[in-house]
Amino acid sequence: MDGPYIEGEVNSRGDYVPTSDEVTTYQAARIPWASQVKYGYYTLAFLSSILVAFTIVRALWYFRTRYGHGSRWRLYTLTAAFLRVLTYPRFRPHSLIDWVWTFGPLGHNLLLIAGLLYASCFTWINQYYYFPPFYGSAPLYLRSEWIAMATLPFLFVLGSKRNIISILTGVSHEKLQVLHQGAAFIFLYMSLVHTIAAVIRLYREYGYLAQEFNDTYVSGFVALSPLLVLFVGALPPFRRCFYEAFYWVHIIMAVFFLAAMFWHGYQTLDSDAYMITTIVLFFASAAYRLAMFAFNNPVLHVATATILSHNVIKLSIPTTAVRWQPGQHVFLRFAGLRPFESHPFSFANMPKDHTARVRTMEFIKTGQKDFVVLIDGPYGGVGSDLRAFDSVLICAGGSGITWAMSCLQDTIQAPRSAKQAIKLVWAVPTPDDLTWFEQELLAIVGTRSDVQIQLYVTRESTPPGTGTIENHRAGSTGSEEEHDPSEDKEGLTSLATTLRRPDLSSIITGTVASTQGSLVVATCGPPSFLADCANTVAAAQISLIRGHYPEVSEVYLKSEAYGW
Repeated sequence: MDGPYIEGEVNSRGDYVPTSDEVTTYQAARIPWASQVKYGYYTLAFLSSILVAFTIVRALWYFRTRYGHGSRWRLYTLTAAFLRVLTYPRFRPHSLIDWVWTFGPLGHNLLLIAGLLYASCFTWINQYYYFPPFYGSAPLYLRSEWIAMATLPFLFVLGSKRNIISILTGVSHEKLQVLHQGAAFIFLYMSLVHTIAAVIRLYREYGYLAQEFNDTYVSGFVALSPLLVLFVGALPPFRRCFYEAFYWVHIIMAVFFLAAMFWHGYQTLDSDAYMITTIVLFFASAAYRLAMFAFNNPVLHVATATILSHNVIKLSIPTTAVRWQPGQHVFLRFAGLRPFESHPFSFANMPKDHTARVRTMEFIKTGQKDFVVLIDGPYGGVGSDLRAFDSVLICAGGSGITWAMSCLQDTIQAPRSAKQAIKLVWAVPTPDDLTWFEQELLAIVGTRSDVQIQLYVTRESTPPGTGTIENHRAGSTGSEEEHDPSEDKEGLTSLATTLRRPDLSSIITGTVASTQGSLVVATCGPPSFLADCANTVAAAQISLIRGHYPEVSEVYLKSEAYGW
């Protein structure tokens, strides 16, 4: 064991131990300890500028969708197309990648890459990493510390269902999850740099770590432990397979982490400001959510179940409190079964009379029996965006039709819809699945014959492009014999039904080519379905920039994933 360490003398290891005044003088000529908080200010400016930019974009989009300003200007077309090329593309599902990361649209990942580059550059480019032994805290771990601390409030807010970022930008919580996961990675990255640099400094000064392993180091490792649990537990395999356990462990570890952070950094320069801000924003979000939860559940809602197919039911829930918009979803908590679990459901309908005192919410789920439910939401949605375009193409895969149906019903209810070209494409595994929305689709066709509906049955299908679109009876063998439309007495047999997978690229590209004015592609389905739609719409942006579609002013994508 080395020691003792006396200021102004050389220790047994041959290192000079400076006095406090000498340390202060040395740091003042280089990088003073207290001045390192500036890296937190830089990080706040960086993150806040992104938030302000998206708030401005949301305001501009409001005027675009409500008043149509700029949608036919060439400058608007080129600018919007360029930005969408950078934001729309998606990776197709890949088994190896899906084990370590959940990729959203390219735009989200570009923001995360920018954040990662920012943190790395500010941490590593300045190569003043350490002071000589006993001359003070390592600049490396101070820079990483303050970058992490400034990220902390954003990290917690991005993980909340009702939060200030969603209010300002209009981006719902489920679309912020990719950013939440990425911010968590950057925060952990900076925390590990901070921890490792601190340990290296300790070893350089004292040799044996245990000798001066004081409360600062103990509390740092105590804080790091729940942070590692939070990050590892949120990786896709754990989150998907053990979601309910993940949810509660995530909350408990987050609270434990904040408590440990107070122990570690209480009254250290700006630490208190960041931690108190995080707590205020986090609990404000939770209070807002609880208030809306109470408002939406003045009494317990009763869900009536109707069997649609062998393992699928429709839940009908009358309500006087909940109002919803197209494309929104809620979390249902089944009070009589698993009161501590909640599951997301997209609204499958829009009320026929928005002024009615009692409105009926409809959802599709697997299982059977009646339920007493509590409702948390609604969240997300497309608002009136689809109404603002000259043409509307809605693509749904499987149970994604629940999201798509509310969007379709809302669009055709709008006064302007008579001037819109509206088309629905729905792909399902089996013919029986078409019965989920049989009555609703027939009602739409009966009142709006101009609305195009194309149905696809994918089970035992042929590859895209090898079949032809014909009118088949649901449940037919798929024979390509000529079909007599006079035989279609009832049901969805009067609609175009194809026994193969839809060629989404050809469908979207063909729709773009035939569009006069603006087009919105709204899509919901499994990851591969969503990726095909997003990548085709992104490719259409390049064609717009090149002038291949002179009659088209805009191609916009609105998408919703199955899960997050």
